[in-house]
Amino acid sequence: DYRITIGNLTKDVYILWDDISRYYSIISYPLISEIENLMRKLITNFLLINFVADCIKETIPSDVQNSIREDNKKKIDTNFFHGTDFIQLLYALTTETKFETKSLIEKIKKASKIDDLDINELKKIVPKSNWEMYFSKKIDCDVDYLKKQWNRLYELRCLVAHNNLVTFN
Repeated sequence: DYRITIGNLTKDVYILWDDISRYYSIISYPLISEIENLMRKLITNFLLINFVADCIKETIPSDVQNSIREDNKKKIDTNFFHGTDFIQLLYALTTETKFETKSLIEKIKKASKIDDLDINELKKIVPKSNWEMYFSKKIDCDVDYLKKQWNRLYELRCLVAHNNLVTFN
């Protein structure tokens, strides 16, 4: 990379304009944007098909809901993920839902002995991610691989979207 070579020669060189980064950003941004919007559409459509629209919010971790910018909260009724950052889509898929303590407490209160508790019913209460509950059954992809690839795409997206220097390291 010419920037590294010149930088090794002297510390007094400043990049004023970088046509290489600009060129690759112009090529890559439409692709990244397309992927990002397809993922929003896929997740939204999947949740709409499998849940009533009002129930979608219940399947999304509270951290993701809280991350939505105030100016976009009004738009949520038409597309829940419209106001979320791209990385939040990953969290919406892979973050476990809250633990349902109320259900567990009720089951324990009703039980007079251990045999009164059904292990399968208790397992239903255990927190799971949307990926684990819904997507992993239909998409053959390891969640760790998904996270790794998604994070890498997010890094590239931020480089391009924020006009940073694009290199091939």
